[in-house]
Amino acid sequence: MTHPASPSAPTTQPPLPTWAADLLRTPPHRVVGRVWSTTPGLSAQDAPRDRAAEGRDVVGASRSCLRTAWGLDPVVQRSFARAALWSRPGPMVDLACGGLAATADLYAVARRPLLLVDRSLSMLLRAEERLARRGDVVLLHADVDELELRPQGVDTVACLGMLHLVQRPADLVGRITTWVRPGGTAFLSGLTRGRGGSDLLLGALARAGQLAPPRTQDELVTTLGLPGARVVRRGAMTFVDAVVTGSPLDARDTRGPATV
Repeated sequence: MTHPASPSAPTTQPPLPTWAADLLRTPPHRVVGRVWSTTPGLSAQDAPRDRAAEGRDVVGASRSCLRTAWGLDPVVQRSFARAALWSRPGPMVDLACGGLAATADLYAVARRPLLLVDRSLSMLLRAEERLARRGDVVLLHADVDELELRPQGVDTVACLGMLHLVQRPADLVGRITTWVRPGGTAFLSGLTRGRGGSDLLLGALARAGQLAPPRTQDELVTTLGLPGARVVRRGAMTFVDAVVTGSPLDARDTRGPATV
């Protein structure tokens, strides 16, 4: 004997948080859970495999890979991410967040709203799993170059391990300074030349079209145009952070000692 299927209870999903709706100039489309997209109608089933992003995700979670390839301990990267999280209380945007291989636990307990942006939908779905639905977080599928945020709408913008992917970092910084409120913070990092074997790998990846042309630390800092910014190098990674008081970033520093 068969029984008719009982109607399933309607499922409701929380709306886009008010702080995120106020920040985004164009309302996004929900993909699933806390993952949203600037592409209307996109679903989780539409997410293709992103092998390049998956490779970066694996390397980002592997201490041995980071040390061998870039002379970098993941503790240093986590320390920089933690400094960004603690720098201000208001909304923070993480550009090119990836799958949060090294930062999910930090973001899950952050005491501030987080907008995590990446152009790889598959990586955002992975990040959502790692966050285990904790924290005041919105994950947004969008191309950083096309992202539109309300001027002076956030307290912090972070681009962690991203600058070596950017062809024109100065253009990116110019947009960041319009998004951050006066007194807010910007945290940027990227791979730079100047470390033996790492330089060979950077050159090979650039020739393969996976990275922008490699820069030295001095070239990167000059390109960013951040006078007075704090600059620290660890292995092949250069870390830059600064206080935003308008445009461009101002040299005055109210953050205390470096944590990287």
